[in-house]
Amino acid sequence: MDTKLTKEEITAFVGKNADYYYKRWAPLIEGQDWTGFNWAPFFFSGFWLPYRKMYQTAFGFYGCIFLATVIEEISSDHGTPQNQTLWHILRLTAAIICGAYGNRWYFNHSKDVIAQVRSKQLPDNVFLNELSKRGGTSIVAGVGFFVVFAAALSAIAFLMRS
Repeated sequence: MDTKLTKEEITAFVGKNADYYYKRWAPLIEGQDWTGFNWAPFFFSGFWLPYRKMYQTAFGFYGCIFLATVIEEISSDHGTPQNQTLWHILRLTAAIICGAYGNRWYFNHSKDVIAQVRSKQLPDNVFLNELSKRGGTSIVAGVGFFVVFAAALSAIAFLMRS
């Protein structure tokens, strides 16, 4: 049974900016397809995904970027203008995809976590408190993912150039 998310659940889970997401998710809640473009994941994809506690999606994002960077490092022409243009296009494409699908990804993540917490059949006040703990944001995660990623890239670049 696919129960619709309530405004109260979304507010508890999302925290700050719940009204924005409730408005953007309304079409998805009603079974439509589009959620609108989100500028935060467009400009700050690598920070926004873990900040919103979408760790699996963040690992996938960073994994793709890491793999593409390693491939770029081992290519013999990584400094050429053509290759630089290709990387600008890839970065822009990744940003557009994140901006276009960020609301949907966050909706699906929220729906999954809310369903997990619902399955515990907790009293209302405990239920909403649990949603708040499992949702919300984490600046530490956003910064942490970025720092670990930057350190890993630096280590790979150092090892490959040695």
